[in-house]
Amino acid sequence: MKKMHIRTGSEGPTHDPYSYTEMEIETEHINIILHVGLVCWLRVEDKFPCEYVALLAEGDHAVDKWFEATGLTPAQFERAYWRVHGSTVHGQVVARTTRRVTGAFAPAPLMGVGA
Repeated sequence: MKKMHIRTGSEGPTHDPYSYTEMEIETEHINIILHVGLVCWLRVEDKFPCEYVALLAEGDHAVDKWFEATGLTPAQFERAYWRVHGSTVHGQVVARTTRRVTGAFAPAPLMGVGA
């Protein structure tokens, strides 16, 4: 595994949008993308010049095929992603799990966080 990506957005009509999450694992040769939203699908993209794209599964089987291809459940992927990338609060990257630091060298709290 080289890179992990999570993208979120909305799809469907503007008067009744649905949220979606795309989880992507990027390797040297292929990208494996799971789209969970209004429709659930799994796609594999080849990075070679032919740019082969295969839609491996749709609907209920997409998550099962994702697990077969990656060895990770979507929940495990998200935990691993946030463990590596942290999250952002007010444009600053912070870890998802933090511990309390006290004393003279304790960092100042982020504005609006924990207040």
